[in-house]
Amino acid sequence: LSLFGFKGLKSLMSLAVSMLIIFFVLIPLTLQGYNPLLVATLVSLALLFVVMFFTHGYNRNTLSAMLGCFISIVVTIFIAYFSIVKNRITGISSEESAALFYNAGGAINFELLVIASIIIGVIGIVDDSAITQAGVVSELKKANPNLSLREYYTRAMRVGRDHAGAMINTLVLAYTGSSLSLLLLFQTSTAPV
Repeated sequence: LSLFGFKGLKSLMSLAVSMLIIFFVLIPLTLQGYNPLLVATLVSLALLFVVMFFTHGYNRNTLSAMLGCFISIVVTIFIAYFSIVKNRITGISSEESAALFYNAGGAINFELLVIASIIIGVIGIVDDSAITQAGVVSELKKANPNLSLREYYTRAMRVGRDHAGAMINTLVLAYTGSSLSLLLLFQTSTAPV
């Protein structure tokens, strides 16, 4: 396999592991009444670990990207929590969330489920952006170690490297985050999908 083919294969394998974590950890723990925010935060860290270190390897770029993702998740939690509490978002805004509320017997905190959905959606995006930017800065530094920090930043913003390896997870995780209530409903409903 070529380098891109091998990285693509590793990306598909990490996507499979990500989906297993979502379906066998995130969804069951949330349905059992565990705090959706805590579960989603821990699962998102596990997903980032699997996706980044397995796909891109354990190196300085991956570590810096992981740190950036961790910071992004923490900031997202605070902004989402503040926005949802301030705007009194209940999380029960669609047929599937109302049906899930009924099927789960009120055991799920839907305000926290909204934040959990946002976190899962965000990790698909920050994974992609962080690894791309770390790769760009690393390559720029190798190509010209005498550039200023401002010049590295300016050039890194114009270029994207390693995008293909991280892109596979972006849309799947973003859509999973946006449809978490529906996925939970599928698990609690007796009707066929």
